[in-house]
Order: sequence, then C-alpha cells, then structure tokens
Amino acid sequence: NLLIQFLAFLFYAAGGYLAIRGTLDIGQLVAVIAAYKDLPDPIRGLIDYDQQRLTVDVRYAQIVEQFAADDIQPPELQELAKGPVPPLAGGFEISNLQVIDETGSKLIEKASTVIELGERIAVIGAVNSGATQLTEVMARIIKPTSGKVDLAGNPITELPEHVTGRRLAYIDGSTYFPQSRIFDALTYVLKNQPIHERERTAEDKAEYELFLLESRRAGNTDLDYSADWIDLERIGVKDMEGLENEIRKVLVDVDLENDIRSLGLRGTLDPEKYPELCQALIEARHTFRDRLPDLGFDAFVEPFDPQVYNNQATVGENLLFGTSRLPAYDPANLSSNRIVRSVLAEAGLEKELFDMGKEVASTTVELFGDLSADNAFFDQLNYMDAEELPAYRAAMNRIGTMAMEQVAEADLQLILKLPFAYTETRNRLGLLDDHMKERIVNARHLLRETLEGLTNPPVNFYDPDKYNPAASVIDNVLLGRVSASVAEGPEKVNDAIRALLDEMELTDDIFRIGLEFNIGSGGKRLSETQRQKLHLARALLKKPDFIIVNQALNSLDTKAQRAIIETVIARAKGRDGDRFGIVWSPMNHAVAEMFDRILLFKNGVLIEDAPPQKLAETSPDYRELVGLL
Repeated sequence: NLLIQFLAFLFYAAGGYLAIRGTLDIGQLVAVIAAYKDLPDPIRGLIDYDQQRLTVDVRYAQIVEQFAADDIQPPELQELAKGPVPPLAGGFEISNLQVIDETGSKLIEKASTVIELGERIAVIGAVNSGATQLTEVMARIIKPTSGKVDLAGNPITELPEHVTGRRLAYIDGSTYFPQSRIFDALTYVLKNQPIHERERTAEDKAEYELFLLESRRAGNTDLDYSADWIDLERIGVKDMEGLENEIRKVLVDVDLENDIRSLGLRGTLDPEKYPELCQALIEARHTFRDRLPDLGFDAFVEPFDPQVYNNQATVGENLLFGTSRLPAYDPANLSSNRIVRSVLAEAGLEKELFDMGKEVASTTVELFGDLSADNAFFDQLNYMDAEELPAYRAAMNRIGTMAMEQVAEADLQLILKLPFAYTETRNRLGLLDDHMKERIVNARHLLRETLEGLTNPPVNFYDPDKYNPAASVIDNVLLGRVSASVAEGPEKVNDAIRALLDEMELTDDIFRIGLEFNIGSGGKRLSETQRQKLHLARALLKKPDFIIVNQALNSLDTKAQRAIIETVIARAKGRDGDRFGIVWSPMNHAVAEMFDRILLFKNGVLIEDAPPQKLAETSPDYRELVGLL
C-alpha cells in the first residue's frame, strides 16, 4: 500500500513539475496517470508471489533442519563392494569404551576387552547394566561416546557397510518381517547387491535404459531390483538346490524345520505348475485310504465319496462337496446364496431344511437360553455362538407358526444357517435320516451341474481322482473328515499322513511348499516363537564371522533356549566346516555357563571377564545373577 501511494505522489509531483517546466507534455502526463490506475493489481500479484516464495523458503529450511542428521554415514561407507568381501582378519578390540545416552546417563563406563575370531562369549548383567548396550555398540546400532572399538584392526565406525553387513550378524528380540514368503525372509541377508543381471529382450533393454535415466534424474537408485540378488557364492553353494540344503540345515538347528513342513502341508498347489507332485499326492491319497483299516482309522475317518453322504461333515459341506473360491460359497454363507437356494427349491429341500433349522433353533434356545455367554456348554455348539442366542429367540417369536413363504427374508436366512452347520454325529438331535441324506446327495449333484455351467465355477469340487487346487496339501491327501468325537483323532491322522509322505519321499517337496508360505505383514501369520527362530536362522544362513545376539529367543523356555544355543555353538566350533565367533547377551543368565567366556556388567562397568567355571568359584555377583546363591 505504501508503494502504491508513493507512486501516485511521484507521478503527480514529478509530472506536474516537468509539465510546468515544459519538458513534459500534458497529454503524456495524462497518459501516464491513466496507465497508473491499472498498476495496483499486477504489483499486488508480485507482492503476493514474493510473500509466498519467502514462506516456502522458510518452511523448506525448517524441514531440512528437522530431518538433517549430523551423524549420517558418509557415502563412501555405503558404496557397493567391488568384488568378493574376504573374511575378517581379526576380532574385536575394545578399549576404554564409554557410552552416554541423550539424557547424560552413562550406559557403559571405561570398558576394555578383546574378543578374538572364533571365541564364544556371553555378555550378562542386570537391566541397564551395560551388557545389552555392548552388543549394540559391536553391531553399530549405537555409537560409542568415547574410547576405541576396533574390528580386524580398523575402527568399527569407519568400516564400510559391505564389510559389516556381510561379516557381522545381529539378532535382537524384535521380530518384524516385511510381508514376504519364508524363503524371501531367509534369503534377505544374502541380497546385498545385484549378482546377475536379468535377461532382457532388445525392447525390454531400451525400456529399462529409459527407466534408469529417469531414476538417475530423480536422484533414485539405479540398482536393478528385478536382477538376481542372492549371493550363492558367499555361502559356498553353486545353485538353488545347494541353497535349499543350507536353509534346511539352519532350520533344523533352530528347531523350525517341522514348523515349515507343517506350513507346507497347509499350503496349496497349482496342478498346472506342479503336475507331477499333484499326481504323487493323489497316489498318496489312495494309499492312505487303503491303509485306513490297518491303521485302525476306518472307525473315525470317513473319506469323501461323490455318491455318499459324509456323516462327519456338515450338511452345508455335504451339499457343496468342494472348496469354495468365493466367500459367497463358503458353507457359512450358503443360506444367503441365491443360486444355492434356487437349487434347494428345485430339489424340494428348502422347506425341509427350514423346518430342520427351526427345530435346531428351538432346541438350542430351550437348552442354552438361560446360560451365560461364557458357559462351557457353548464350546460344544459348532452351529451357533452364544451372542446369537437372543437373535434366534427373537426370530422364533416372530416366526411362530408361519409358513416358510410368510417369513421375512432376514429371518429365513438366519434359520437356514443352522442346518447348513449341523452335523448329526456331533450334534445328535436326530434330525437326519437316511432318506434325507440321500436327498441331500441328489441336491449335491444338481448344484454341481448348475455351478459347472457357469463361466467361472466358484467351487473346486471333490473328486477322488483329481487334485483340488483350492484345498491344502493335507486336505487333498485326506479328502475326507475326521470324527470330532475321537480324542486326538486329527493329530493321529496328521502323523500318519506325514509318515506316508516321508515313505513316498515327498517330504522335500512339502518343505519347499512351506518355504513359499506368505508370513503376512510384519510376519504376523507366524507365532512370536517362530519369528524369533526365523530371525536367528537367517543370521546363521549368512555365515558371518561374528553372530551378535541381544536378548533374542526370549519367548522360548529355558530348555528350548539351551537346545538351540547348543546347536549354534556346535556350528560355531566348525561342525559344518565354518567357524565363527559368538557374542550372546541372553535374557536367561543361567545359559551363560554354556559359553567359553563371560563378560559381566554391573551399573555400566565391566566387573568380570573370565570363564564361567572361574566366575562360579570367585564371583559373588555372578553367582547371584545366575541363581547359584
């Protein structure tokens, strides 16, 4: 505003003076003043732009200042290796190490020790004693405040990532894994940089070169994410078969191999991709069925037969007789499926199932209606939850004596859910006779004919001579149902199937299927114990010079921890030909006696450095910590 007012004063004052002097024509002055009235908007625009520019400059400076890190690694430490990274030539040398946190508290004070290659060290101490912090310093998780930490004669803070990333392995109690297969989670530690370029056609190469150009202009990495990154040579194998053998060995050592096989049995297979394996599993199915009498399983295992009602399966499972590929065809949702309902109506079964559902609802409400929701009796109900009882009581009151045609659709669906989840051998309400079972089998054939006539059939139907790609491996071998009334029946059947697959030399194939298991976001499809074992397994697969363990395996009991530590120590001693050092800070201090030497911390000070036998004799602090006092 001041600028605009000053310009007006300048035009009139200077222009008037020049007009009086005769050096400026009156017409020119009028023209200038007339043009001046159009100046405020452009000038205001320039001023607004300048204000926005200054605001953006300030915000940008604030963001840069907020995210700038003073201790960021120099680029040369993050460069890719120019060739094979040799093993370390020496171990750790720690002198006058001091670690102070951001609050000024001393986590470690003047600690000094030497850890040679191949040594197996336990680092123990009470909470915040400095024991766990030492492992973090050795793994470069935290930086030392002062003192010296050398690895192979070089300051550890100056070693490039391609050395520490390959020659050191660090495991702590955290168990986060990005969503991936188990195989990817294990081999992640072998993917330091591209090993073999991806083969591309001339057209693909031109497209890839354009992609690289754009990546470099944007400041992004130019590494080929689609290349082969797995460094097989580093762990001494030549091909994927050798890698698989190494994976199997480490999984055995951490007691995870059987879990992987179990996941393989729960996995699915594409018959077009694995035709030979699927055919072998069909043969296993027939063999298992032939052995049922000899195993003593024929009394509680009932195979699926397209022409026979399966007494161990629900009405819905018998009707569908297959594995659904769409939620609408899950047995729990059949009551709201229009195609299924139309088939039932055509077969004359809809009214019978409705009457059956009313009988189940009436009996259940009468027997369990007055019980609390947490009563143990509800554990026996597979067709209704305790929370659903009020809804069924209200529906039965509304229905009363109405005919099915008069019942509201919502109530009709609610009642029809019950017979679809009903199993006579388990629920025993006497609602299924042989005639009704025969009618359900006839409706099964009609439903299959109807669904197979669709463009994309939503159900993979059971067939004794075909592999079902929507069902798990173990369900394909069983292809039937196990009675719920036999104690440990499913476990016995699973064990027998495992033994049969082992006899048929299909165990390795099942193991490979298990490696394809998707662990989910954060690895949440695995248990905490399985994730901790997987974390240790991939560290062993890496074949480092030192494994540094910080409070890992804390979800395992003492016996399981000892067993795994024993196998890791055996590996470290060269059982499989590769020797490495161990620095382990266990949560259970009693396992420290398994190591060659113990570093004992107290209040941030390294107070003992000796073999466990000597500490047990001479150190009261050690005896108190491990419970020997």
